[in-house]
Amino acid sequence: MQRRTLLALLTMLGAWSLARPAALLAQVPHPPATGPTRTVLIVYEPGESEAISGLGDARQLHQLLGHFHAEVTELAAPAYRPHQLDRYDVTFYVGFLNQYVPPAAFMRDVYGTGRTVVWLNTGMERFARSFDLPARYGFTQ
Repeated sequence: MQRRTLLALLTMLGAWSLARPAALLAQVPHPPATGPTRTVLIVYEPGESEAISGLGDARQLHQLLGHFHAEVTELAAPAYRPHQLDRYDVTFYVGFLNQYVPPAAFMRDVYGTGRTVVWLNTGMERFARSFDLPARYGFTQ
């Protein structure tokens, strides 16, 4: 009898201890994001379908940026307009195919801006051939 009671008590205690951390974590408030909201532009290479474009990588990047205090805009490269990146704190370019040529206006703005630009995947070769990167950034091909 005592053994059965002890076993039942241990089983209930085990179940309670497994369920309790989840309940406690659900009650823990997440700290509010601090600091100013950063604006982020993600320019991605389009394609004939989502499977052959930079859209999937752009969406993944957008999700990752969700961990920060950021307002993110995704934009297909052909929709980019001159000086649009000047309205954002940070710009990402997501390439996909080597043969795609990023819009000239976008490349001119990247070359001329003092803002942070992160270039991912393809397209940098075309950018490097179009502008004097050693003069501007101090590195060569």
